[in-house]
Amino acid sequence: MHILLFSFQFFKLILLFILLHNSF
Repeated sequence: MHILLFSFQFFKLILLFILLHNSF
């Protein structure tokens, strides 16, 4: 598993969570 790809996916997940949290 590529570590860079993993951190990018993790970053996207956090970003999505923040956006959803700010939405509500």
